[in-house]
Amino acid sequence: MYHSAALKRALAQMRPLAFVIVAGLIAFVAYGCVYAFRKPFAAAGFEGLEVCGIQYKIALVIAQVAGYALSKFA
Repeated sequence: MYHSAALKRALAQMRPLAFVIVAGLIAFVAYGCVYAFRKPFAAAGFEGLEVCGIQYKIALVIAQVAGYALSKFA
């Protein structure tokens, strides 16, 4: 596993086309992972389920948005 400084150095030394390909691949994989978690929300039924007085589906979406917001600080 790369350390942060080593990763920054490796990315800075890449050719622009290679950097675009790597960044695009990383974005595609990240989107695919998020889509895999979001897809069941639309396919499953959550009628009657609650968490802390909030509908379960709404709680899942809130948790996803909160996780996304927290990831911006990580």
